[in-house]
Amino acid sequence: MRESESSPRLPKDPDRFRLEFLPFERRTIQREGLEFFGMFYRSEQLQKMKNCGVKSVMLKYDPTDIRTVYISADDGIFHEARSEFFPRDPMSLDEWKEHNKRKEKRLQAAMNAPDPTVVHDHRKQILAEANRRKKAISRFDGYPQTHGRDIRDLGDPLGFSVPRKLS
Repeated sequence: MRESESSPRLPKDPDRFRLEFLPFERRTIQREGLEFFGMFYRSEQLQKMKNCGVKSVMLKYDPTDIRTVYISADDGIFHEARSEFFPRDPMSLDEWKEHNKRKEKRLQAAMNAPDPTVVHDHRKQILAEANRRKKAISRFDGYPQTHGRDIRDLGDPLGFSVPRKLS
């Protein structure tokens, strides 16, 4: 067997070869750029396409790193467009979806938190009820209120004398 038959042929353009196997979608160019999975992508070439009247483009993306997508206006030439949310490290599509789920949970928790004014009003109601009960207990029938005086100076409402120690 000859050596040329056993070794695989390498593509002339490895980047183009890789692009051929990436998933793709058609997207409409919006004023803010291209929206994809809740992220906006922008590039100079995308703006030029929009200025030339191109309405939609072919968008290819790498699910293992969604920071950059590749766009083409049906001429076979792909250009990079970068995300406005551009993390330092590669972020996969699954990581991005998980990030969005965590963000949504935090938002729901914030939305479900009680309104501070409602909490304040409820607290005022609890304190008012406690004060009313306290006053009702202190106005026990038949016994005078002390108002900070020594109870031995009041005398006994039942007629018993309270012996007093002389100091």
